[in-house]
Amino acid sequence: MKTFACAGAIAAFSLLFAVHATAQSPAFKCPAAGTVVEFSDGSRATWTGQEERSCRMTQKDPQGTEAALFWYAPAAIAWPATQAWADQMKPWALWPLAVGKSVHGRYDGPWTTASSTPGLSRSLQNIVVVERIERVTTKSGTFDTFVVSLNQEGRYQRFWSTFRQWYAPEPGVTVKYEYNDTTGVKSSGEAVSIRR
Repeated sequence: MKTFACAGAIAAFSLLFAVHATAQSPAFKCPAAGTVVEFSDGSRATWTGQEERSCRMTQKDPQGTEAALFWYAPAAIAWPATQAWADQMKPWALWPLAVGKSVHGRYDGPWTTASSTPGLSRSLQNIVVVERIERVTTKSGTFDTFVVSLNQEGRYQRFWSTFRQWYAPEPGVTVKYEYNDTTGVKSSGEAVSIRR
């Protein structure tokens, strides 16, 4: 009886270890240039190429404004003018993705977005964390995803934001996202089509 219990415990441990060992993404890799993800809110992400530790992409927001961005990891996206953010945060350290892995730091410098005032600067505490693994179904399919969030809090201004993405290692893109902040801005979308 003890042998059976011991064998059962070893089998359970082996199964637990195997599940834990597969709860990690492959190494960093950009989607193929030309990959397009259309979202339910009318936004679109188009992947245009890979740089050393980032992917180049063009993002169209629901209002139709397009911007060139650098994508480092789920929820870690920077405008070319805020490259210093990535240099300070080092979001590429999240790869390979694994639940509980995080990068955090303070960013002081220019902050440029499509809607910001030129010359704006910010001082932000940032944390990007791989929260969990979750299976999600969208109009473009069912995916096993890593849920990754970027939480930002203003050091001198009363501001916080949370940007959460559901990243599917296969096909290598975000398939769902949510954003909200203290100014009342909220947005969300799910992939309705993925073209490669």
